[in-house]
Amino acid sequence: MAKTSRFGRGCLVGGCLGVLLVVGVIVAIVVAVGGSGSGPSSPASSSASGPLTGSNNTDHPPAADVTVAGCETNAAKFPVAHLEIRNNTSKASTYFVSVEFTNPSGTRLGEGIVSSAAVTPGQLVKTDVSDIVEVSGAIQCRVTRVDRVAA
Repeated sequence: MAKTSRFGRGCLVGGCLGVLLVVGVIVAIVVAVGGSGSGPSSPASSSASGPLTGSNNTDHPPAADVTVAGCETNAAKFPVAHLEIRNNTSKASTYFVSVEFTNPSGTRLGEGIVSSAAVTPGQLVKTDVSDIVEVSGAIQCRVTRVDRVAA
């Protein structure tokens, strides 16, 4: 007598639908993070020394809205960057910011990513980003990517 499974075709179809749902969510996130909020998306670009961005807004580039207000290690010896985000556009926007932590000689120690949702025009948001890697000595914090999406 052949063995039968308790699950049959319903599980196979349900599994396929689950995989398609996960793929759809991932695609939606990639489109949201990589988009500029208006117009077609473009490949990530940066100025010679500025952070990468998916935005093609040259009048108000997203990187111009983000500054590193402080850079230190916390009590757990994790690197922390204190950021200020000011929305210089005319629409509420969500920001996605990546920060690289290095030692003074430029060796990469870690990276952190933070988002700030629905920042209104002119609003200043203060936020922190960190990594869970223990570091010792002096560190430097550098914004490596800023994406802004109209909320």
